[in-house]
Amino acid sequence: MNPLATLVATGEPPERGAPMAHHVDRLIMKYLAAHQWLATYDALVACGVSRRAVERRVAIGLLDNFGHGVVGIPMTSDSVAQQQVLALLLHPSGVLSHQTAARLHELPVDRNGDPPGPVHVTIPHGGSRVTADVIVHQTLHLPRVDTIERDPLRLTSIERTLCDLAAFFGSARLRWLIEWAVKEQLVDLTSLRACARALNRRGRKGTVRRREVLDLLANDEPLNLSELEVRFLELAVQLGILGLEVQFQPPWYDGRTGIVDFALPHLRIIIEVDGRRWHSLTQDLRRDRDRDRVARANGWTVLRYGWDELTTRPGDVAADLLAAIAQAELTMQP
Repeated sequence: MNPLATLVATGEPPERGAPMAHHVDRLIMKYLAAHQWLATYDALVACGVSRRAVERRVAIGLLDNFGHGVVGIPMTSDSVAQQQVLALLLHPSGVLSHQTAARLHELPVDRNGDPPGPVHVTIPHGGSRVTADVIVHQTLHLPRVDTIERDPLRLTSIERTLCDLAAFFGSARLRWLIEWAVKEQLVDLTSLRACARALNRRGRKGTVRRREVLDLLANDEPLNLSELEVRFLELAVQLGILGLEVQFQPPWYDGRTGIVDFALPHLRIIIEVDGRRWHSLTQDLRRDRDRDRVARANGWTVLRYGWDELTTRPGDVAADLLAAIAQAELTMQP
């Protein structure tokens, strides 16, 4: 047993090295015991332990130095849990994700006898990539709705986790996993489709596989477009967006096709709300891409939102729309 850990069993200070103050050791042990036996220097200082006191205990071997300002006592009985906490301490801007998050959500991602494998962490693009038996994924899109807190852990939501796994699992395995999660009432398809839409819009790896699998699982019928229009208009009013035109004819309209659902002409922004099934048919997707290509060639920005996003993630839609407006206003400045 680590000498410092004898405080837990005996209440006596460690004998190894120089005598340590009872209250300092107890402060350290109290914090470590509540955080998988790991802590940053800053966290211990915030608890009333001086940095010098921590360094002394590291120097004489009472605490192990895990690097990057993290110290603690290695565990053997629950090393997986400690590795997860360590990964987050080494990547303070990240969240546990992919297979690691799937296990925490109790999704059956491991085959019988498979070891748990390395810890997966997703960090904002440009963040540091510390490696300590950790697989680090960088992303440009990690909104708050895609993460959850499970003290002391931060991890991706079950919807985001399933979407991320599309980049690693084949279609058959991914479909089985989603069906299992739906059957166990761990996730609903509406929320999952909303998460997938947000990622698909950014061209994330696994987009095609997500579309294929959710295409097979989705049983929703086409929605009345006017209902979608009302939803979006209500959101636009709440955001105080001015100059929004409905059923807009863009400059390249040929008199037959090309009318768009909404537009902010003064900012050259087009907004389309998708009333079809979430994935759209292949022919529809091809036509949408062609229309978007024409719009962009004429210097316009195209935004697409679906029913799932407007009903389950209005905040995400609002943030995306306002960001596009701010960027367009900046571009329009002389």
